Amino acid sequence: MVFKLNNLVYKILIYITLIPFLMPMGWESYSNTYKNIVDLMSVIGILAGIIVIIMNRKIHLKKAVILIIVSCLELLLTTIIHQGGVNEGIKKIFIVPILCLILSNLLIYNHRDVENMIANILIIILLMNITIFSQYLFPQYFLVEKHITFIGHVQSISMISTLGILLGLLKIKSQNKKKYSGIVIILLSVVNMIYSDTDASYLGLVAMLMLVLLGRYTVIRKIINNYMSVIGLGYFFANIYILTATSASTFGKLLQMISSGRSFVWNIGIPLVKEKILFGYGAYGIKIAPFWTKWSTNIQDKQGFNYAHNTILQLLLDGGIVLLMLSMISLWLCVKNVSKLKSEKIQYIFNSMIIVYLLISTVESVVEYYYIFIFLMIILCYSIKCSVKNE
Repeated sequence: MVFKLNNLVYKILIYITLIPFLMPMGWESYSNTYKNIVDLMSVIGILAGIIVIIMNRKIHLKKAVILIIVSCLELLLTTIIHQGGVNEGIKKIFIVPILCLILSNLLIYNHRDVENMIANILIIILLMNITIFSQYLFPQYFLVEKHITFIGHVQSISMISTLGILLGLLKIKSQNKKKYSGIVIILLSVVNMIYSDTDASYLGLVAMLMLVLLGRYTVIRKIINNYMSVIGLGYFFANIYILTATSASTFGKLLQMISSGRSFVWNIGIPLVKEKILFGYGAYGIKIAPFWTKWSTNIQDKQGFNYAHNTILQLLLDGGIVLLMLSMISLWLCVKNVSKLKSEKIQYIFNSMIIVYLLISTVESVVEYYYIFIFLMIILCYSIKCSVKNE
């Protein structure tokens, strides 16, 4: 029995499942009560998702999801060995694999309606971020220059907005009745990226604009669609080159000027990776302390931070080469079926947004947020469900 979303019970259960993982986290910086409520909602959401799977009497377990579970087990073991337990890493280690398992099943059952439900939630959150809970009405809480918004840290907006734009494009291309809501979510996503005033958002917007312009040419679409593996390898080696560029080199000096301080973080992070290159330090097991942390008035901030501002470096610090390899293979398993889609334009949309996410992951640690996993599950399940029929 596959669920039908005209059933009110199913709709409610799925919304209960989805909402906690898209909840705005800005208030978490000011209220432990809010954080505890979101954590409780996450537990309830997981239970609701499990109920839906049980009601459908069938569990879909994809290879990509299995590998994500394995990578989280590796991270769990590394964390326990090096830290004696799990403290801050609960969401990263336990929630991520459960989310991927549940969401992949929901999307396999009925990808189009679940995508619409995610889009509906995002429209509300993105709208509230720039209106009701904007820095103009709540400057004491959500000033962009202090890096906190209603959605959460400004660095997360590039990721949630990229997810929103993907969903909007799918609505426009695949669902005539949902075309206008697709335009709305794209506009809200773009406005939020501009509002956040971050390098990652501007990088993402520029990349999207270029890909839209290039996508007008059939030959360019075919090149990108046929050579995504080459693009992926290029991304990997380019990141290794960027991360290992020394501050004394000409390229390293250029990076310092254009990376908003990220190269200082990378130059500290790489020597730390070399000390535990195989398995890393575990979740939140090591802190990076650039020179500016010494100026902080907060004792905790003086100790540094775990956020690596680069996804490959983040994975190496957390779980070493083992976690990096597992993550790259699971990424490939999520996107490999895109090439089987009958619609060249839908292929190009997916591949373009994958490129945008890869670029964002060069300057941000995208695995620190749920958005990348939701993004990958959508691509995985859409490609599986639609690879044998015309869009």
